[in-house]
Amino acid sequence: MKLFYSKKVLLSVLLILSLVSCNKMEIRDVEYDGTWVVPLAHTSISTERLLYSFLDSSYIDHDDTTNLVKLVYSMDFGSIGIRDLQSSLLNVDTTLHISGSKSFSDIPGTGTQNFYYRDTLMINLNDFTDDLNVTLDSLYLNSGEFGCMVNFDLPEGWSWSIVVFSDNLKLNGNKFSHKFDKNSNSVNISMADYGFFPTDGREMIFVSDLTLTVVGPCPADTVNFSMDVSFSGFAIDRMFGDFSGLSYSYANSLDFDFEIPFDDWEVYGTKLRATLVTNLGSAFKLTFDEFNLSNASGATLVVIEPGEVYEFKCPSQFEEYVVDEISLDVPPELFTFEPNRVDFAIKLETLEDNIKDYITINSRISSGISVEVPMQLRIDEIEVIDSLPFNGLGLEESTASMMNMIDNCDILIDIENSIPMDLSMMCVFLDSTLHVIDTAFGEMINIKSAVVDSDTHDVISPTVSNLTWNLTPEKTMEINEARMIYLVCRINTTEGEEYVNIRYDGVLDVSLRARIKFNNIEFNN
Repeated sequence: MKLFYSKKVLLSVLLILSLVSCNKMEIRDVEYDGTWVVPLAHTSISTERLLYSFLDSSYIDHDDTTNLVKLVYSMDFGSIGIRDLQSSLLNVDTTLHISGSKSFSDIPGTGTQNFYYRDTLMINLNDFTDDLNVTLDSLYLNSGEFGCMVNFDLPEGWSWSIVVFSDNLKLNGNKFSHKFDKNSNSVNISMADYGFFPTDGREMIFVSDLTLTVVGPCPADTVNFSMDVSFSGFAIDRMFGDFSGLSYSYANSLDFDFEIPFDDWEVYGTKLRATLVTNLGSAFKLTFDEFNLSNASGATLVVIEPGEVYEFKCPSQFEEYVVDEISLDVPPELFTFEPNRVDFAIKLETLEDNIKDYITINSRISSGISVEVPMQLRIDEIEVIDSLPFNGLGLEESTASMMNMIDNCDILIDIENSIPMDLSMMCVFLDSTLHVIDTAFGEMINIKSAVVDSDTHDVISPTVSNLTWNLTPEKTMEINEARMIYLVCRINTTEGEEYVNIRYDGVLDVSLRARIKFNNIEFNN
């Protein structure tokens, strides 16, 4: 027991003084009079904890700049991939074979000499994209294979070589080039990381330079030549060009999880937004053919009129996701209506602009809606309960002798409130079996709201309340047996306030102390 400890300290000090003193000292009729102030418990109930006690935490958010709390109800309509916009745009499994033969009737008939011939092979990209309705500046591959085989029907002793190259097929800026001869007349080359730079947005050009060494007379009027080219297993990584004119339509009905948590909640400043998230590098427009909210009883509220059109910008950097939002007017009926279903039909169309468009194999447009409900509101009596561990008043024994030493005991409750709400609070003390021992003041105590500016509805300063609960010695002993405190808080908007702004940094801070004054105590020799 702390009192007995203090007595021992005092006796020890007196004993030491008697030992070092020249004169013998007798301890006789020493009186001790003391008051203890003992910290008992402390809690800070934040706005966040208050909200989590009666709201689904997944809906709670706040503005990083203003700290204003808001509830966000959102849903996704779905995600549209580039193949949805045009299924043939990135056809990755096509093989193209091109072959031809040439007659060389003007080859000299005698002697040993070289003969040169150049030919150009044109490949239209539509041949392996299945009607590509765009104009390309370039496209890059992450896989695929280019194959080429050259064949000659030549007399014995003649030799040949062909260099096939392309100015508009490049790897790391270097033009594609490969040499063939009768000892190596075929090749298969991986196209990973190659870039195609078609002319006129569509055509690939391969040039073949033939060097033919003629030995002796030509046995016939013609020398047959063929070149077989194949493209297979292409997987296009990204494409640059003009993709205006692609379109996609989508309609669906989806459940919408929306609920006003209070019957008497008067809501202010609500925002309804249609959102799009995209890494499609093309400007596009969104047209709503239908957009209705409906509730469980089937009542329908039209939020967006049919035919409403919204345009969205192209992402400013390659593969950067861009979020665009449409802020929509929210009818007041929305919050008595409490919609739980969305019926919609939308159309997306890419637009022509002055920026080079790009599309990747992973290009997508995701769309949805969100309703933001700021916590600018009036609240009528929300109850929150907080539990605190408690280890008594610091008195080791609850005995009659100890009770006789106590002159009086006060429980001091210090409250600082920076939440813009009036509170009624009950402080309940319980024993280890959670049976109620007593309630401070025997009833709810009223705590004033933080001071609120009537124009801005924001907190100007917190309010501080210092309460004193006086205990008899008998009641002190009972409270000393308590092992748990329940704080029961009931919250209401201050009467006369239109509404208040609820912010994340609001706190209800509660501290409990015991102030115990002991009777005069005599220590006799």
